[in-house]
Amino acid sequence: MASLFNGTKGMEDNCPNPRSTSNKLWKLRRATNIRSHNPSKEIMLEKAVAMLAENGHMPGWFNQCPTASGISDSSRNRHSDVDLAYWREADGHTRLIELKWGSDSPSEAVRQVLCYGAAYVFAGCTGTRSCRSIAG
Repeated sequence: MASLFNGTKGMEDNCPNPRSTSNKLWKLRRATNIRSHNPSKEIMLEKAVAMLAENGHMPGWFNQCPTASGISDSSRNRHSDVDLAYWREADGHTRLIELKWGSDSPSEAVRQVLCYGAAYVFAGCTGTRSCRSIAG
């Protein structure tokens, strides 16, 4: 658990101008393209949820929400995306879901979600996201 926040030094070093100038961090999106060379059950489930949501069957569900690209070591956080996010428009709350299917462990999922949460708070403290950006 001590290694959970080892990346904050890199985050601080890159601020107030994080390496990532992307305005896509913490934007909810639906990535539905399925590549034939990626047979991961975890990714297939994630994309299926996004497809159902895109067709109106699961409103409020999104996938592959970019979280920390560029705010620490550029290679380490290149693909730091939340697997699934559920946003309730009524109260503006978002639930972050990290899928684990035949890989890693439940404790790794918890570690990843905690890191995403730390990145979200950090981004808010440094002005690299707006309060509304997680809502789309």
